[in-house]
Amino acid sequence: MNEQRHHPIWCSPLLCNAYPSQPHDREYHRSEPLMLPTESPRSAFFVHRGASPDGSGEYIEIAELEIPFAGPFYDEEPASGFWINLSLPRADALARSIVARLELRPVPAGSMAG
Repeated sequence: MNEQRHHPIWCSPLLCNAYPSQPHDREYHRSEPLMLPTESPRSAFFVHRGASPDGSGEYIEIAELEIPFAGPFYDEEPASGFWINLSLPRADALARSIVARLELRPVPAGSMAG
């Protein structure tokens, strides 16, 4: 069987497990994480982009992780006990709202819809 294996341009070959040799329950394309420091030297926020193997269901995940750690970031248990998972449109709306607030510009009503 010679199936076509597509990877989004942002997918990191080192972190991708969309096409494992043995199926499991966490088969996703993943980007390199953006690591944002916290006030604690023992933790950081990790933000990454992901998608299902067929490229659908793109999302952004955010979690505070204790550092350092030995394995892949996505195998770590978040310090808060949960990941924040946003669909790509919701993550884009959130990012636009944050940028607007930081620049002290009002966000037009209804701009978060979608």
